[in-house]
Amino acid sequence: MGVTAGENVATALVRKLPSEEKVQLARLQLPCNIDWEQEEIAWKDGVQPVFEVLIKPMEVGGGGLLHKPGSNRISGDGPPLDAMIQAAWQTDWWDIDYRDELPAGQYRFAAAVPKGREAELLPVLQDALERSFGFRARWDERERDVLVLSRDGTAPLKESGCEEWWWMRQG
Repeated sequence: MGVTAGENVATALVRKLPSEEKVQLARLQLPCNIDWEQEEIAWKDGVQPVFEVLIKPMEVGGGGLLHKPGSNRISGDGPPLDAMIQAAWQTDWWDIDYRDELPAGQYRFAAAVPKGREAELLPVLQDALERSFGFRARWDERERDVLVLSRDGTAPLKESGCEEWWWMRQG
């Protein structure tokens, strides 16, 4: 049993099926779709949930995630677990002390909270990640050296003028 794209099914392959001969299928790879849960899930009653957390393993071509600070939703398609952790805790990989290996693979995830409760979004996703993957996370203060960039040694760099959308592309 396998799943593949239609263009991978040729006449020769179909002829082998009745003989129960093992066949190699090209693995189905879906395109990256960051809004997957809003576009691909058809709720039987036609009503989109006001509160949801979905996490599922899924291989896609590439990967990324999307979160506008202050919004009531975050979603991703294809990021590895460490990218989901970085998004949920709003940090970068060098600020994480990995005490154990994380499961490999890509995931689809989405979290949404009711409008007016936006402050609960990231804590909800954090809780779901900890419970789903069996780890605990906590902030720990440590002293460390940092690299400070300036233009000529005296003037600090200007703050970015880009939109407040946080977009991360992986792979």
